[in-house]
Amino acid sequence: MPQPWRRSLERIFYETPDRVWLGLALGLRLVFALTLGGRLHQTDEVGFDASAWTLASEGTLSVVPPIPSAAFALCFRLCGHNLLYPRLAQAFVSAGTVWVLGRMTESLCGSRRAGRLALIMAALYPFFIYYSGMLMSETLYLAATVPGLWWLCSSFQERGASWRRAAAAGAALAAAALCRPEAMPIA
Repeated sequence: MPQPWRRSLERIFYETPDRVWLGLALGLRLVFALTLGGRLHQTDEVGFDASAWTLASEGTLSVVPPIPSAAFALCFRLCGHNLLYPRLAQAFVSAGTVWVLGRMTESLCGSRRAGRLALIMAALYPFFIYYSGMLMSETLYLAATVPGLWWLCSSFQERGASWRRAAAAGAALAAAALCRPEAMPIA
């Protein structure tokens, strides 16, 4: 006979709708972004901030990876040079990545429970929350890598039946490489 606390825990994990977990993921990321204030917290943020502001104000792209700089520059161009707006945008991107990670796990494992567990773990993982609030490339890198790997693995499972899925995987992994050079070996 299962322990009563175990059944309660399973009910919370597996019977709570995905939208609740995604709301929690977004809420945690938004609260963190809002508490950071208007200053830079990591050394790498200085480079991304300077590059994005230069791109937004002068149209010149510097040496740092282009996708994060362009995404941050878009926020600066639309809302002014305020660190809050790219942080808020990344909170939404990160919450979307949580959903994609859960769907990917469910699809590749063929298990709803595995997908739910992956979604919950990604929603609550402290470093995913932390990096969503930093002006760095990690959040956008994950947002490109997760679907890229999903589509690549799906293409392998189908034995290449859909060349479009393999091409989409290549494009997503190439985008990941434009976020962080470490992704080049998998692109």
